[in-house]
Amino acid sequence: MVAAIDTEGSVWYSLTQVNTNSSIISLFLLHLSKRLDREMPGWQEDTVFLWDNAKYHTSSKTREAI
Repeated sequence: MVAAIDTEGSVWYSLTQVNTNSSIISLFLLHLSKRLDREMPGWQEDTVFLWDNAKYHTSSKTREAI
């Protein structure tokens, strides 16, 4: 499972049947950003991503997606 939570209590998540890697995180971020663009225009101005130290969170592919 990959999830995002905001300070208002909204939760966005994705369930997968594969191990999480940079491709899965990038895909999640792509779909999350599209949804946030529709639901909360301007979300980029006050959004912070907080990751644990998993290698796929800091990979070049994930950084490019962000």
